[in-house]
Amino acid sequence: MIAASVWLRGDDMAERPFERRYRLIDHTADIGFELDAPTLKELFVRSAEALLSVIADLSKVEERVTYVVQADGFNREELLVAFLGEVLYLHDSEDLVFCRVEIHEGPNGGVIASLHGEKFDAERHSILRQIKAVTYHDIMVREKNGTWEARVILDI
Repeated sequence: MIAASVWLRGDDMAERPFERRYRLIDHTADIGFELDAPTLKELFVRSAEALLSVIADLSKVEERVTYVVQADGFNREELLVAFLGEVLYLHDSEDLVFCRVEIHEGPNGGVIASLHGEKFDAERHSILRQIKAVTYHDIMVREKNGTWEARVILDI
């Protein structure tokens, strides 16, 4: 199984600021993000990265545990919402913060992801926002001129 991997924080974080690979967008009573990526797999990695960065400061998160989530959908938009919903559920239900995401191809066009991080520790980690849900409102996933683009709105 081939995996695309992106570090959400680098070993040299003290030397350079955290790099955002998404743009926050204003939305009434919610928050959203838009992003682009060279591949659909990378789009899912970056979407999880954006969600996790909206929730918490990831600069001090270490890779101590790995959890696997799986999502399916009838189309790309539904698949992205389901995937991000699984990431959010795992964060909420297990009190975890993640710093690296790997996306693997799942069965029947679904997604399997490995999430690397640790239990939330209030002395080292800070929660920036409580996210209630990943919404279908204004969701967009498309390929345009060889680049994949997405827009996701989060209910806060």
